[in-house]
Amino acid sequence: MVDTIDNSERQMLLDGTVHSNMNKTNQNALMYYTECFPLGLVFNPNAKDILFAGGGGFTGPKYFLNSVPDMNVDVVEIDPVVIEAAKTHFYVPEDNPRLKIFNYDARDFLTKTSDSKYDIIVLDAYSKNYVPFHLMTLQYYELLYKKMQPNGVVISNQIGTPDGEATSDLYRAVYKTMRQVFSNVYILPTTPEVADELQNIILVATKSKTLHSNQDIRAMQQNYENRIERSDSTSDELSGRIEFANFISDIRNINLDDVPIITDQLAPVEMLLNPITSEPYNVGAEVPTNQRVDPFSIQGNAITFVLPFVLITLWGIYMRYIWRKEQMVRES
Repeated sequence: MVDTIDNSERQMLLDGTVHSNMNKTNQNALMYYTECFPLGLVFNPNAKDILFAGGGGFTGPKYFLNSVPDMNVDVVEIDPVVIEAAKTHFYVPEDNPRLKIFNYDARDFLTKTSDSKYDIIVLDAYSKNYVPFHLMTLQYYELLYKKMQPNGVVISNQIGTPDGEATSDLYRAVYKTMRQVFSNVYILPTTPEVADELQNIILVATKSKTLHSNQDIRAMQQNYENRIERSDSTSDELSGRIEFANFISDIRNINLDDVPIITDQLAPVEMLLNPITSEPYNVGAEVPTNQRVDPFSIQGNAITFVLPFVLITLWGIYMRYIWRKEQMVRES
């Protein structure tokens, strides 16, 4: 965990990359690509039960708990360290009866543990450097379909370039795979003005067979915002006022002939991911080079205790060398 040098954000780092962000002055606010998560409520305004596959800093879960008073939130996170870090440093409301946290693999959870059916499922267990392939196969999406209510919506966070060559292959393969299961799949690049740059791409898959136009989506978003305004949330929690309808891509122009359908038997995810990992990543924020180290983190402990010890030891060795050199001069 690190805080930015201006102390406005707290970031969770995994393998050296930013995994989650939290606004320190508004801990329930959505940030960057998570501002697209309310698309679940835009497409399913009566939703009451939501599942997050991937916890991170619990940015999305905290927003829904705070903004929708009757929303029940389940979070499945495979890494217990991430869960503990979120509780300790990201102010997860553990005493909220509407929040349930499960330390489980997201697919195993739905297969072996949960009998619930959800109105919204948010898939956010991916990063630029790692993609759990079993969470993006045809069989997994078929499982999600069975675990959704009739008007259920899946919000899936992917990494890629809207345009481009190999760096668009992964999200296009995921889109092609989801289209085998869901009636409609919408695509929302988070930074469409730089379509050749690596960024978060949000896929919205609906169980409903109704295909919505951009005009429909604009009206649906207004209904969602009216609902949030009537709740106890503050006006700055309205998903940053992103006009979702302006970002939805024309799916008819997407070429799918050169990408596979991802299955449990054929999942070339690593091959599709390799071109992405070598590209700079646009998350809608500056690269976090101006960070203040959390004094309770491993980095903080190293700076506080280990570094002074190493410096003192080196100084002692150097002084001993000087002393011995002076002794040799005197003896000669």
